[in-house]
Amino acid sequence: MGVFFRGSGTNAVMQITSMMIDFPTAGQWEQGMLLAIRPNANPYDVELWYCVHSGDYDDPQADDPVWRLLAGPTSAGSYVPITPTRVFDSRRPEPGPAGRLAADTWRDISVADGRDLATGAVTVPNLVPPGATAVSINLTVTDGAGTGWVAIEQGGTRT
Repeated sequence: MGVFFRGSGTNAVMQITSMMIDFPTAGQWEQGMLLAIRPNANPYDVELWYCVHSGDYDDPQADDPVWRLLAGPTSAGSYVPITPTRVFDSRRPEPGPAGRLAADTWRDISVADGRDLATGAVTVPNLVPPGATAVSINLTVTDGAGTGWVAIEQGGTRT
């Protein structure tokens, strides 16, 4: 027994009344469909999946659907928080470069490792878990030399 549903309009209300026991391996699934699965015997353990790419398991010429886990007993969804940790401080010599950011310049800063507040030495290697697709950043600017702004972008990109 399973259920899938989709809504339309701005006020679509959805309610799950039944769920699948196993993940589907057959049938056609469209982008936007939601799927509830009970992965074990515990009635409170429910996974909610979202179809991000339409597909058909039964048609060898078609792509398989692509699913993303939104919530479940082993996942907090797509966002998994970690302990807030400093990764860079321009007042410290490590990891460098130290000093103020000059106007109209960029500085590439790694967020991979946690750093000691006093020395800048690595204290938490591999802070960002493997497979992470995003990070949440708190940027603080202190003791500015004048008016201006700061922008953050994905490493390796410039706009």
